[in-house]
Amino acid sequence: MALLLLVLGLRLAGAQRFDPQAVVQRNYNMARISGPWYSISMASDNLTRIKEDGDLRVFIRNIEHLKNGSLKFDFHFMVQGECVAVDVVCQKTDQNGQYSISYQGENKVLVSETDYKMYVIFYMQNTNNGTETRVLALYGRMSELSPIFQHRFEKICKKYKLSAQNIMDLTQQALGPTSLVSTSGGSWTWAGPMLTVDEGVAILGPWHNTALIQPSGPFRVFVKTLDIRDGNLHADLLVP
Repeated sequence: MALLLLVLGLRLAGAQRFDPQAVVQRNYNMARISGPWYSISMASDNLTRIKEDGDLRVFIRNIEHLKNGSLKFDFHFMVQGECVAVDVVCQKTDQNGQYSISYQGENKVLVSETDYKMYVIFYMQNTNNGTETRVLALYGRMSELSPIFQHRFEKICKKYKLSAQNIMDLTQQALGPTSLVSTSGGSWTWAGPMLTVDEGVAILGPWHNTALIQPSGPFRVFVKTLDIRDGNLHADLLVP
C-alpha cells in the first residue's frame, strides 16, 4: 500500500507542471471552465473584504457554464461561524469571458487567464456607493497547487497593481467536503466528524467512476476526489 501511495503521489506532483504554452488569455472556451474547483488564493486592494467574515471572502466548489452563456458559481462562505452554501449566477455580457452580477453593489467579473486543466484566475471589480474594490481569485482543480501557480497569480496581481501583501492564502481553510488525513503513525483521521481507521487505500483523481477502498472491510467507502496537501493524502469520500 505504501508503494501504491508513493507512485500515485509522484503522478500527482508530475501533473502539476506549469505549461506556458497552455495558458489562455483571450477567446476563452468557457464550457471548459465548468467543473469542480478549489479556492487557492484571493487578493484585493481592500483586505478587510476578503479576510475572515469579509463580505467578498468566498470558497469555490463548482462552476457551471449555462446554456444561455452565463456562469453559475457554487460557493461556500462563513456566516457567524457557520458554513453556508450559495449558488450565484453571473450574467453573460457582449465581451468574451466577461460577466456581470449585482451583489454588494455592481460587479464586473472576468477571466484573466486559465489553462483549463489546472487553474483559472478571475478578476472582479466591485462598485458600491461610489467606492471601487478590486479582487482577484486563484482557483485550482486540486485543493493545493504547486508554488509556480502561486507565482503566476502574483504576476497577474501586479498587472492590477496588487502586491504580495494584498494576497491571502485560502488553502488551509476547513470548508467543504469531509476528508481523510494520514497521520505520522500511518493511521487515517477523519477531518470532520472524528473517526480513525487503521489503514486505507486510495486512488488519486478526480474520477468519473468511483474507486473502491477496502472492498471487504468494515470501512467500505468510495473515492470522489483525492489529492496531497502538506505531505498528507486527502480524500473526499462517499460512505454507503
